[in-house]
Amino acid sequence: RQYDAVVYHSAGYRDKRFGDRHGIKHYRVIPNGIDSREFCGSGEGFRRTYGIRTPYMILSVGDHFRNKGHGRLLEAFAEMRRDDVTLVIVGRDFAPVGRSGWRNCESVAGRNGARVLLLPNAPRSHVVDAFRSADVFWSGSHIEVFPLVILEAMGAGVPFVAFPAGNIGELPGGCVVTSAAEMATETCSLLNDAALRQQLGDIGREEQRRDYTWDAVTHQWQRLYQDLISS
Repeated sequence: RQYDAVVYHSAGYRDKRFGDRHGIKHYRVIPNGIDSREFCGSGEGFRRTYGIRTPYMILSVGDHFRNKGHGRLLEAFAEMRRDDVTLVIVGRDFAPVGRSGWRNCESVAGRNGARVLLLPNAPRSHVVDAFRSADVFWSGSHIEVFPLVILEAMGAGVPFVAFPAGNIGELPGGCVVTSAAEMATETCSLLNDAALRQQLGDIGREEQRRDYTWDAVTHQWQRLYQDLISS
């Protein structure tokens, strides 16, 4: 209550609901953003660099904390029962003992050969290429606020399939699921329908470039600062 302004990233997230319950009226909702220019162009070189030969590629980006939900992604991948898809998981293993899911992912990757690929040390340029090269983006997170990786998928024109963490359900360009089985089903539908993937990708990219760029976001912060100074 002593702050001059409280900023939320999403109008529907639980921190906003907490503020509402406690009578916080002096707030602004300012979203996250990304640099759209990063995601222009093709990422075809990514598949060649990492030897991905399957027709389809699913991407997930997130470090190996258990709350990132990699276990749910691996369950969904097994549920798909397809040999024409590679799952790429970009993320480091630096979580504390007991909170890391790395060993589980490593074990599953070992059993699946090249069809589950773990990239713990990929440079940023390769991560961007991975987004541009993917057919579908996955998020298995149990908890988020306004995840940049979903915005990056939108910016790359890649449809997402995600669990309902943070404000993901408010964002266009993909679908929200509640189980690994549902994730597998929805993803197979997308992989089997190139036109639907294109449609969702275009919808997500259009909204990202309109509302979720750093230019748009910093303008909102600037307005907030100016309002506070003038008052």
